[in-house]
Amino acid sequence: MALKFDRDTLLERLDPIKYAPEQRQDNPVEQMSLAGSVLALAEVTHQREYEACRAAAIHLLGAINEPEDIQLE
Repeated sequence: MALKFDRDTLLERLDPIKYAPEQRQDNPVEQMSLAGSVLALAEVTHQREYEACRAAAIHLLGAINEPEDIQLE
């Protein structure tokens, strides 16, 4: 036995879809990922991150090349 559905009647029963654009948040930390917000709260800038990685490399390796001394070909 085939079932028959009245498309218009079914569509009338559905709740209407409402579009609401996202509200702009004033706090940029709320828009960041967890890792990004932790870095921002700790005030870790690119320069500080570079210096920390450089200090870790010097500690592990004893000495490292200066960036201007490295030649890539």
